Amino acid sequence: MKSNVFKIGLPLAVVAFGLASAASTSSIGKSSKPFVQMGYTHINDPQPCQQVWECDEAGDFNCKAPDGITQLYSLNSNCITPLKRSVE
Repeated sequence: MKSNVFKIGLPLAVVAFGLASAASTSSIGKSSKPFVQMGYTHINDPQPCQQVWECDEAGDFNCKAPDGITQLYSLNSNCITPLKRSVE
């Protein structure tokens, strides 16, 4: 009888411990540091984009240049995708 407890109980305990450990280390729902992306202005020169300011892409505010007026865009889309920022 004693060996049956170890044969059944020990594997169940190991599985329960593994599930509890996996659930406690899950990153779902945790906020991580925002990804910082360089913002560019759209200009009409041989180079269509000019590097201006960093945007963190974590918020709902439009990412604007230090002048507060000029919208900044992503470089990898030829300066047509507007970027966002977490603070205004």
